[in-house]
Amino acid sequence: MLSRKLQEKENIANQQINGNGGASIEQQVLQSNPIVEAFGNARTMRNDNSSRFGKYINIAFTSEGKLLRASIDTYLLEKVRLIHQCRGERNFHIFYQFLASASRTEREELCLNDMTPEDFLLTNQSETYDRRDGVSDVDMHNEMVEAMQIMNFGEDTVQHLMRLIVAILFAGNMTFAADSHSSSYSESCSLEENEASLAVAKLLGVSFDKLAASLTTKVLFARGDIIHKGLDRSAAEKANEALIKSMYGAAFDFITEKINLSINAGSSDENGGASKSTGRNVLNIFGFETFDVNNFEQLCINYTNETLQQQFNKFVFKLEQQEYEREGILWKFIPFPDNQDVLDLIDKPRTGILQLLDEQCMVNWGSDEKFSLNLYSNCEKHSRFSAGSAQKVRKQFSVEHYAGYVEYTIENWLEKNKDQLPAASVELLESSEFELIGQIKVRRSRFSLLAFVLSLTTRTVPVFLQKYVRSEGSKITTKSLGKQFSDSLKILRARIDATVPHYVRCLKPNDELAPDNFDPKQIVEQLRYCGVLEAVRVSRAGYPTRYPHDV
Repeated sequence: MLSRKLQEKENIANQQINGNGGASIEQQVLQSNPIVEAFGNARTMRNDNSSRFGKYINIAFTSEGKLLRASIDTYLLEKVRLIHQCRGERNFHIFYQFLASASRTEREELCLNDMTPEDFLLTNQSETYDRRDGVSDVDMHNEMVEAMQIMNFGEDTVQHLMRLIVAILFAGNMTFAADSHSSSYSESCSLEENEASLAVAKLLGVSFDKLAASLTTKVLFARGDIIHKGLDRSAAEKANEALIKSMYGAAFDFITEKINLSINAGSSDENGGASKSTGRNVLNIFGFETFDVNNFEQLCINYTNETLQQQFNKFVFKLEQQEYEREGILWKFIPFPDNQDVLDLIDKPRTGILQLLDEQCMVNWGSDEKFSLNLYSNCEKHSRFSAGSAQKVRKQFSVEHYAGYVEYTIENWLEKNKDQLPAASVELLESSEFELIGQIKVRRSRFSLLAFVLSLTTRTVPVFLQKYVRSEGSKITTKSLGKQFSDSLKILRARIDATVPHYVRCLKPNDELAPDNFDPKQIVEQLRYCGVLEAVRVSRAGYPTRYPHDV
């Protein structure tokens, strides 16, 4: 099914491998970028190639300075982007890249015909299809395919990944109709049998009936009996969205693991013994965000930046402390600013925002409404928290971050935090004849079915999978998304604390990508959001004016 261009790329990759005894680790590390960027980057309001996930790269060198191996850890892929994009933004690059590059043969085999991004709900809702930086989706797709061949993905794997991408696109077009026999007491719906649903069934390797049943019914376990209960149209649409996000998240994890298998293989020296190495780590993570409407994802992202800002402040403070000690200056009385109170507001045990959200997710009667009331009751006296009467009516609140106030809107927070995949959808994937789904299941075969579900919905290290599962009736529930994120953040912070950090701050002079256009207001905003102004405040708390001794 691969296009002629793909076959040419594979031949080139094979020549490189055969001619050079295998692609070097340096080559492979560089080649990982087009792959993870295709699946993890997107056009946003400010950036045409914005990373919508955090990436931590560990690079090991030999004592002679030769790159030995590397590994990539990822954090919090923005899966909600699959379902919703703001005006002026795009979904992940891979959708546009493949639709622009697919050959006629591929289009026929994947039911695409002449369809474009304008024909799919997942890519047309923002009415934004191109990139302002002039980068060609075709060129980027060809570069990604070449990189996959160099990274030993194999022809079949590339084909299957593209097939899954198309299945996800069609899944976004599926529609549901309320059943005629539904009543106000018992609503049910059915999956409409049309081009989109038939394509999804074919591409996922399942029957249409199984696909329809998995999305329009839920499985209840009561006293040893299995009961199937119909879902209304809204619940069916949510089940479909959960399936879309789970499949894409599984593909992203699969790709990351394939890359790590290639770039993390060099652990011995030429004589076969263990090689002494020294490491360098690179963290590329999403910056502080504030939009017209800020949701659960923005709280997680800004929590990350608050945590990293605290580490940055302490690093600057440590440098100041060393300078004062060298000069013999008393410094212990100087009150340096700290943002621990904001971190406590977000994630303090029992009273933090994420903790209160987890409490609501653990009970069957939990809701966004109850969470908001509990939040106002517990946090309204916190100095960094505010919620006026009008905000409470709209289920909103504000947090005073290091970069300023951000107003958050509580909408579908419980659903997002639970990160659940309905049990009926798990059964559907278990029955799939699609080889890629099978490969994912094979990779998790040493675990139970619950562990397989977890592999689709979380980014947790496999050896700990069983600790993060609990059963809730018709759903197999993982550790909450907020808890996963908080735990990953603690590990990341510990890693950074064990290193000697260096910081690179990237500033954009304007949003129009135009030369010779310097927007002072935007520069100040970026300095504030990336923590530079806060670091300056730390320095100014001590003795900011320095004179050389020879004056």
